[in-house]
Formats: sequence, structure tokens, C-alpha cells
Amino acid sequence: MSGALDTRLCELVDVRYPIVQTGMGWVSGPRLTAASSQAGALGILAGGTMTLAELERAVNEVKERTDRPFGVNFRTDQPDVEDRVERSPATDKRRAPTSSAACGTAAW
Repeated sequence: MSGALDTRLCELVDVRYPIVQTGMGWVSGPRLTAASSQAGALGILAGGTMTLAELERAVNEVKERTDRPFGVNFRTDQPDVEDRVERSPATDKRRAPTSSAACGTAAW
């Protein structure tokens, strides 16, 4: 694709449109992530709200639904974030080639 929507982001993450569907806890599950990626955006799975076992199942489900690139979002304020990133199937570039991070704690 060439034109106004053909950006460096499109090249970097191999998507058709420069749109990122971000990882929103309890919303960005496998179906939304796969649908966004299949439509040409970069779908991001909300990994911060899942256990490692749930995350592995969710990554596998996204892979079953689309062969397009997608990513996984982690929360940097989780006590086990290092373990999550190290052990997560999402950090295996063959399975989920992109990741994102959210940080901070709400002071409600």
C-alpha cells in the first residue's frame, strides 16, 4: 500500500493502517485483538488483567483467529511484572511480535 496512510509505523509493525487498538483491561481480549489485526490495525491484547495461564490461552486464541501481527500489553506497576514479561508467551516474537506497557496507579 502506498499513500497518506502508508507510514513508518505500518512498516515497523507490518500493518495496513497506522491504527493501534490499545490493550484495555477486561476489554481487549482475543476476539477484539484478532479482529483489529485482521482489519489491518495493530491489535493489542490486555495482558495485565490475566494470569499467565490465561495469557497463554489468549495469545494462542489470537493466533488461531488471525495470522496478522498483534501485541500484548503489560502493567509495569504489577508486583510480578518482571516474571510476567520473562515467562509470558507474549514476549516470544514468533507468537506476539509487539508489546506495550502501561504504568501508574490510580489514586481514587
